[in-house]
Parts: sequence; C-alpha cells; structure tokens
Amino acid sequence: MFGAKESLTALSVALGSLAPPPAIDLLGVRGALAALGLLGPALVVLAWRRLQAIDRSMTHRDKEIAVLQQVAMLRVLPVPAIDSLALRVKHADIEEGTDVFRQGDVGDHLYVIADGEADVIRDGRLLRTLKAGDSFREIALLRKTTPTATVRA
Repeated sequence: MFGAKESLTALSVALGSLAPPPAIDLLGVRGALAALGLLGPALVVLAWRRLQAIDRSMTHRDKEIAVLQQVAMLRVLPVPAIDSLALRVKHADIEEGTDVFRQGDVGDHLYVIADGEADVIRDGRLLRTLKAGDSFREIALLRKTTPTATVRA
C-alpha cells in the first residue's frame, strides 16, 4: 500500500509540474491560476455522490471496528487489520432464547457479541454468560470443528 501511495504522489507531482506551462501559455498567469485552482473543487463536485457513499460506509464501519476492538484477542491487531475484518462482518439479530449454534454443529465463523448476552451451555448445564465485547468460536477460524457447547442468546 505504501508503494502504491508513493507512486501516486510521484505521479501527482509530475502532472503538477507538466500542467502549468501550457496553461500559462494558453490562459496567462492569472487565468492559469484560476483554472488550475478550480480543478480540485470541480473534481470534488463531480465525485460528490461517491464521496458521500464512502463517508456513509466509513461511519458504519467505524461502529464495527469499535466492536471488534473490544474483543481481547483482536486488540493486539493494527487498525488496518481490524478494518479489513470489519469489511467482512455479517450482522445477525438473535432473539432471546434462540440458539446461535448447538453443541455438535459444524461451523467456521467467529462470533462477537455487539449488544446483549449469550449463555454457554454444555450438556444442559450453564457454563458461563458472555457479554458485549466477548467472542466465541475462535477455534473455528483455524479449522472446522464441532462446538462442545451450545450458545443461546
């Protein structure tokens, strides 16, 4: 990413040094300053809808990043890595009393509780209660395994 950013910076500097002489010859100094100075705002106006869409998606992703940063095992990751995970987040609203998955089911997802609680139940016994910011099924990220407990919202 750093190499791509540096390449774009070098390209921008090159274009910035090539554009003024012909513009000055064509429009004069004041005209060239006005034309080239209006180029940036004109591009923003043309891209306004896309920029707003990006802004909305970033606001939404900021919430997901905040939830992911609450997870103890993810806290050590740099923000770009968490941002990459936030792109892959799938939301599910689980009603109270509903099983997220059952003991013995096969799964390959990591679950993070954004809001509410979930009970971990093995063989009909409550083992613990998970709260917002807790995660479960971490081992499923490494290999497909069957869970040894049921998790119920």
